[in-house]
Amino acid sequence: MTSFWVLFKRLFSVFLLFSFFAFSSFCQEKVDEESSFEAAEEVIPETDEKAVAEIEEYVEKELEEYLSKDYTGKSFLLSFSEFENEVIQPDSFDGKRVMIYSIGNKTSRRYFDENYRLERSELWEITGAKDSKIIRQEVFRYFGDEKKVNVKTVENETNGESIYYCRDGLVEKSEAFKKIEGKPYITEIKRWKYDREKRITELSVRTFSYNSEEDIKRRGVSTKAFRYKYNPKNEAGEEIPADVSFYENDLLKSVEKYSPVLGSYTQQYFFDHGISVKTWFVKYNRVREVIYQNDRILRIHKFDDEE
Repeated sequence: MTSFWVLFKRLFSVFLLFSFFAFSSFCQEKVDEESSFEAAEEVIPETDEKAVAEIEEYVEKELEEYLSKDYTGKSFLLSFSEFENEVIQPDSFDGKRVMIYSIGNKTSRRYFDENYRLERSELWEITGAKDSKIIRQEVFRYFGDEKKVNVKTVENETNGESIYYCRDGLVEKSEAFKKIEGKPYITEIKRWKYDREKRITELSVRTFSYNSEEDIKRRGVSTKAFRYKYNPKNEAGEEIPADVSFYENDLLKSVEKYSPVLGSYTQQYFFDHGISVKTWFVKYNRVREVIYQNDRILRIHKFDDEE
């Protein structure tokens, strides 16, 4: 009996000791959690609405400035990049957005307006600080606020050309010019006419002559014109080329007419004193040639099949 009681007291003491250590550990963990939580609360300051507003304003400003580098108006952004001797750099100049591209001793600068439309493109040759010069320039004008080009001018140091477009993108007129002391002097004017299907019906060319490249006074003018008459498809559904009449200084010089049979057509050339030569083709081969003086036949020549 006595030994049982002694064993019981020993077991109870061990239980109390274990309970004490377990409770102490639990209390310590609870205290550590509360301390950590309090420390965390001390680290995080209260929200300052004014500071947040200033940060948001700064971010918006920076983002707007970065997005302004998107000269193309597309989803991707342009930024500075460099590879070996090649450099691409967005910039601004005189209130205009500029994209600079350099490779070797050549540098291209493209200027864009507020609608991201290309206004001017310059190609520079840079051989030294004092030897830089523009070797080619393109200038664009648009229809109002639209993105359709109205006039495009391409020029270098000695000559250039202005191209005028219709609203549908077709070329209406072009003016070639030479440059004397930086001023343009027109050397050639071309005009195009179209039908409802946007096919060329007439191309006219006026060429102005000068005594020399340095001469600024026109000495004469010559004209050429090509007129087109379109043929319907033949019964086989084949496209038949258009008939073409060529005029020089308002005088008819040649006529080319096509028949519904593909490869069969006639060519007639007109010369001074009423002389003309008319040639017949079958399967693209010459088969007959007649020389006229006005309406009178001067000579007939037939060609062999081999020819």
